[in-house]
Amino acid sequence: MHAVAWGFLLGVGLQVALQFSELARERPQFRWTLDWRHPVLKEVGIAFVPITALALLAQINIVVDRAMAATLPAGSISALAYADTILGSFYALGISLGIAVFPSLSRMAALNDLASTARTIISSMRLLIFVLAPLTFLLIPFAPHTIGLLLGRGRFDLAAIDATAQALAMYAVGLIAFAALYVLQRAYYASADNAIPLVVGLIGALAHVALNWAFMRVWAHAGIALSTSVTAI
Repeated sequence: MHAVAWGFLLGVGLQVALQFSELARERPQFRWTLDWRHPVLKEVGIAFVPITALALLAQINIVVDRAMAATLPAGSISALAYADTILGSFYALGISLGIAVFPSLSRMAALNDLASTARTIISSMRLLIFVLAPLTFLLIPFAPHTIGLLLGRGRFDLAAIDATAQALAMYAVGLIAFAALYVLQRAYYASADNAIPLVVGLIGALAHVALNWAFMRVWAHAGIALSTSVTAI
């Protein structure tokens, strides 16, 4: 556990160091000043509040899922956590793509070039669907084989494999939606419309809790995973 923590800290430190090294090559003429009256500072503050609130809301959803899974049989929380971690390696494509297109979307929004903005978003969605649709159709039926191959060893017995595979299959239903959210959110951020993602997130969080109660009565922890997918879609 300590090795994981140190690895995370070293990774973050290297990221910062690499960025500073690249910045030094550009020889920027910057001075460290803090002007509280600068108009851009106000714009950043206005954008910071809803974006941060949405990030906190995502963490609250995770806490709610774990709290509700704690009322189910032992191993439910672990099954959801393992399944979400594995699926995250796939919808990370959406995170990477959202980061990549954000500068272009920002420039187009600044120029009020709505046609190019729409084309960029549609192209990104098509790429996500082209890559993730086959993975979705493979993950759902082959979830037990995937979990068995990746985790099936030691104390991770057949029961644990089956429980985690159920959660993974339900999470996979919303794989494309999970990835698309990151791109669509940045499209709104590029156009300085930060409120809509937060409002949608709040509505989704409320719907998620209601669907959790409904689905977990039928499918136990897999119902919580399905609720997450349905909410994202």
